[in-house]
Amino acid sequence: MIKPMADRILVKPYQNSEISVGGIYTGQATTTFVSGMDKTVQVTVGKVIAIGEGKYDKRGKRRPPDVPIGSYVTFSDTCGQKAEVDGEEYLFIREQDVVGFMDKPETVELVYDS
Repeated sequence: MIKPMADRILVKPYQNSEISVGGIYTGQATTTFVSGMDKTVQVTVGKVIAIGEGKYDKRGKRRPPDVPIGSYVTFSDTCGQKAEVDGEEYLFIREQDVVGFMDKPETVELVYDS
């Protein structure tokens, strides 16, 4: 498996965010309308496959990512770099692009206050 560098996280993305009781993704991707804006924000859910060693802080010490391998993360559909490994599609995202993470997959909807 490919190893992410620095603060990057390798994620197996799920384009659909409705989740059944058994953890199967079905339905349409979650789209949230942002108040007062003419655009939508689509939230994507993915499983963390691998993490980098982290970024260096100002004192030269490496700070490992807070996101554990095997957790499920939410992130914007506009971030990341696609990669294909052994015919499977993955996404490299930076830790700062992660909105939140959870131990098991759940339906996620972002709410914005204006």
